[in-house]
Amino acid sequence: MFIKRNFYQQTGVQPHLNITDNINGSHNPSAAEVEQFINEAYNTLFTDEAHLLSVFFEYNDNYHT
Repeated sequence: MFIKRNFYQQTGVQPHLNITDNINGSHNPSAAEVEQFINEAYNTLFTDEAHLLSVFFEYNDNYHT
């Protein structure tokens, strides 16, 4: 919590972490599918541009951020 508060105090941006094991049901998504997922998730979660959305994707010991 301290890191999140410190980040916000220094930047004015709220960080948010989304952890998932699939992108729209796929365990092996393309870069375009990941980008679309991130854009849709951001627009669903937030109504402004004052947030930072990080996505951590892991399936079967393979991961990407």
